[in-house]
Amino acid sequence: MNNIENGISALDGGHITGPVTTAGLTGATGASRYVGATTAGAPVSGTFIVGDFIIDHTGVLWICTIAGTPGTWVKPGNSGYQVFNTSLNFIVPAGITRIYVQIFGGGGGGAGGYGNATGTGLVGGVPGGGGGGYAGLWQVVSPGQSLPVTVGAGGAGGAGGSASGSGNTIGGTGGTGGTSSFNGVSCTGGNGGVPGNTTYGAAGGTGYLSPLIVPGGVGGYYTTYSSSGAAGGLSANGMYSTSFGAGGQGGPQSPGYSPNAGTAGSPGATGLILIMW
Repeated sequence: MNNIENGISALDGGHITGPVTTAGLTGATGASRYVGATTAGAPVSGTFIVGDFIIDHTGVLWICTIAGTPGTWVKPGNSGYQVFNTSLNFIVPAGITRIYVQIFGGGGGGAGGYGNATGTGLVGGVPGGGGGGYAGLWQVVSPGQSLPVTVGAGGAGGAGGSASGSGNTIGGTGGTGGTSSFNGVSCTGGNGGVPGNTTYGAAGGTGYLSPLIVPGGVGGYYTTYSSSGAAGGLSANGMYSTSFGAGGQGGPQSPGYSPNAGTAGSPGATGLILIMW
């Protein structure tokens, strides 16, 4: 009989009655055998060897990687993911020993717009906040392990300048975005926009302790005689550039007549942690 027939003949009522080893083709000669099924999840009893595999009734494949009773079982990679936009704990799913983690810091808040006394005219569009940093990496984990997830908040928008006095009143600086972290790796948030900065925008955050690090986008800066605030910097990954980790827009200026107060800057977007396995 061939290998498949040998495997079938060794199954008796769903139980293994003898060794079932497939030789495989050149380059794939490790032992392997199909040993049945479970309702859900890996086997919790019985003795198995390396290379045994099952397909449970939910359609998930499980492979024995360490022989024993019942042995150590894992699922093939790229079988799921979980997105965190708030701080919680990640519980490593059964059978998972490697995960890919993407971390985004929070976006910085935009600067507050100038307040302009009546008749003084426009001053300029104030800077937006910087985008949060990004890090991506593979990590080794253990099934059932509980790992804290910290998601950085977006920085607050700077307050608008008041309308009191005879001249222009500068607005407030935007808040720095919060740091996102997971299992020893972190990404800082973007800096807040600084009103009146005419030479450079708010810097983006960056990542630490990861082989892949991308700085967040720099916020736009002061635009002469513009009533609109400058745009915030994008997060380090374009897929989430407007939803997670983006810097807030600078607040619009007072037009120099009622209302005279400047408008607060927009807050930065909350960071994100994406875990795949």
